[in-house]
Amino acid sequence: MLGKVANEQGISCVGASPLASLGLQFEPSENLEYLIKIDGVVVLSGALNIEGQFDNVTIQYTDTTLEFMNTSASNKRVEISALRRDSMKYLFKPIPQDSLNQTLLFEDSYDGFYSKVSFCLSEFVE
Repeated sequence: MLGKVANEQGISCVGASPLASLGLQFEPSENLEYLIKIDGVVVLSGALNIEGQFDNVTIQYTDTTLEFMNTSASNKRVEISALRRDSMKYLFKPIPQDSLNQTLLFEDSYDGFYSKVSFCLSEFVE
C-alpha cells in the first residue's frame, strides 16, 4: 500500500497531485473488465476502452502504465477496480510516481498486484 487515502469523508486529497500512474500486469483489452468511479459516480464499467476523458480526467495507456491526469479546476477522487473474478483481476501494481502523488491506496493483493486502487487527483493549475 502506498499512501493513506481513506477516512470518514472518503478519499483524502492531502498529498495529491493532478497526475497519477498505475503499473499493469496485463495490457488493457476487451477481455478485461473495469469499474471506474470519479467522485463516486461510475464513468466506465465493463469490457470497454479504458482510454479517454471521463469527467475531466484523461486516462491514457502507455506501455504497461495507465496514466491519469486531472484537467479541471477541482479535486477528483478516483477509484478503479478490476471486475474479473479470476487471477486476471490482479491488474495494478505500484510504480514510482513522477508526479509525487502520495494518495494512492492499493487493495486486494496477490503476488504484488492489486485488484483495486483509489486516489485523489488535485486540481489542475496552469
